[in-house]
Amino acid sequence: MLWEQSVLCRPIYSSNKSLKNKLLSGNKLCDVHAEESKKIQAQLKELRYGKKDLIFKGQQLMDLEHKLTIAKEELEKAALDKESQLKALKDTVHICFSAVLHNQHTSSHRFPATPTHLFRYSSLVNSSRVTFQQPHAKDIPKVQRIIMASKSPANIGVMRRESNPGVKDCQMEKIGGDCFQNQTETESSPDSKKLLEQQVSV
Repeated sequence: MLWEQSVLCRPIYSSNKSLKNKLLSGNKLCDVHAEESKKIQAQLKELRYGKKDLIFKGQQLMDLEHKLTIAKEELEKAALDKESQLKALKDTVHICFSAVLHNQHTSSHRFPATPTHLFRYSSLVNSSRVTFQQPHAKDIPKVQRIIMASKSPANIGVMRRESNPGVKDCQMEKIGGDCFQNQTETESSPDSKKLLEQQVSV
């Protein structure tokens, strides 16, 4: 009987040992899993804190983006104002230049650079020795002739032509009388030349 009981108890003991070993290995696995769960929980906490930080940083980025949009709008407005100011400045400069050019144009018409009346007696300037030519009676206005005659002596006398003795004498009995001979016909005497020089210098 005892032998039979011992034979029957052996497999039960072996199964108990295996169960104990399994329990021990299970406990070890539980410890490992517990440690892993602790690590996972710590990571979750870090992720939660990181999520909060990310949310806060995201809010800051949104605020910064809003500020940047406002600054961009202000810069665009300032650029538009600057463009308008530059346009107004260009318009004023254009108006000033056009006015200056118009004034120069009118002054050039009013005072010509090369007046034709300066070339009438150009022979007086071309020679180093100044020679006075006797002008035509038609080239001298009547008022100028009266003034010139009034400034001359009352009784000049007789002006004779030495080159052509056949020419009649020109006597001036009245102040303001016409006594001019054409230059192409005859040449004046030295006395008349001196008189003409005095008249031209006056």
